[in-house]
Amino acid sequence: MKLPDIAPHYLELRIPESEMDLHFDRIAHEIGVDYDSLNMSWITLYEGATYFRDQLLSKLMTLDQRPTSITHDSMAVESYGSETKSNHNPKITRFPSNPVETIYKKDVLVIEDMADTGFCLAKCVLPYVLTYEPESLWVAVMLTNNDRCEVPRGDLRIKYRGPNVNFYVAGDGLDAAKRYRKKVGIYEVVWEKSLLRSA
Repeated sequence: MKLPDIAPHYLELRIPESEMDLHFDRIAHEIGVDYDSLNMSWITLYEGATYFRDQLLSKLMTLDQRPTSITHDSMAVESYGSETKSNHNPKITRFPSNPVETIYKKDVLVIEDMADTGFCLAKCVLPYVLTYEPESLWVAVMLTNNDRCEVPRGDLRIKYRGPNVNFYVAGDGLDAAKRYRKKVGIYEVVWEKSLLRSA
């Protein structure tokens, strides 16, 4: 598969794997306490959040306090495509396979990789999930970028969150124009200054 063109750049490690692992431990513990002995459903936003989901699951399995069961489903939302900026018009490109089974009257946790502008969650994902009347609905997000948030933060229903960043991210499931999703750790995508000056 030919990757789309991307401006000259390099990667700078900003949050190493060991530090992210501590955040995964903390978030898994918080979820385990809140949903101890309950049945819950996870809706993972494909494909960026699958790494985050897998980390949380592996941590939860080692805890004394944890959900009795987790039913899994996923959905996909397109807001960036091959670009590096949100188009502010996110669209669901893949719906959950069985929303009645996984959402209706269930305690639902949406697993998201990155909350930046907030449009994906507030304008697309959460309204869709709410049409199936979940018993409860919260969001776990691996990273936030509060500086870029363009919707009221209360609309995002984020209960579990990793570190806040203020740079363009790649790694740990996040991509930059379809690149670097499998790199471990959180990297800043740094655009070459010569190109920025000429833009």
